[in-house]
Order: sequence, then structure tokens, then C-alpha cells
Amino acid sequence: MKNTKKMDKYVQYGLAGTPELRKSEKEVFLGEFEERVVLAIDSSQVLNEEKNKQFKEKAKTGIVDKIIVNEHLNSKTRIEYMKVAKELKKDFKLVQSKSKISIVLATNQANEIEDIFL
Repeated sequence: MKNTKKMDKYVQYGLAGTPELRKSEKEVFLGEFEERVVLAIDSSQVLNEEKNKQFKEKAKTGIVDKIIVNEHLNSKTRIEYMKVAKELKKDFKLVQSKSKISIVLATNQANEIEDIFL
């Protein structure tokens, strides 16, 4: 009986994929859980000079481990953020997402930051 339940579980995983925790939250924040996000920038803020300055200052902090960029940004902008990640020795990830969020600064562990939007 137990083996049948296990087999049914594996068949379901094969058909529908492995269940994912808080999938909708991760879709919004480019694959990250909200509690790992230090800063999130939406597409309307990417070209704003002041917002970019704030982004770079926040990226320099020791709490940030990675910079995640949405693939929908133009290549010139993506390359600029790749350079920032390389300069600061942060992990960089390019993801394809329908989210309005363009850039996420994230940690590898949960944090207590309440205001993650500029």
C-alpha cells in the first residue's frame, strides 16, 4: 500500500513537476523569496539617475549577495548591471520573467528589511 502511494506521488511529480513553495511570490521577485530581497526596482525606475545611484549604494552593502536582472531590459542596461555585479564581486543572474520588477538585489538568507522598493 505504501509503495503505491509513493509511486502515485512520483507519477504526479513527473506529470505536473515538483511542487514549489510560494511560486507566485517568486515570480514577482525574479525567482527569489520576498524575505531575501534587499531592493527591488521596477521597469519605470531603471532609467532614473537618482534611483540608479540608490541602487548602486545599496549594492555596495555587505548584506547583498546577488544581483538579479530581468531579461526584458535592453542589452545596454543589462550589460551595465553585469558590470556593477562584477565590479562589486556579487553573483549575477539573468532571468526571464513577466514581472514588472526589473532588478532585484538579494541575500542568500532571510532578512528583516521592510521597505524593499525605492
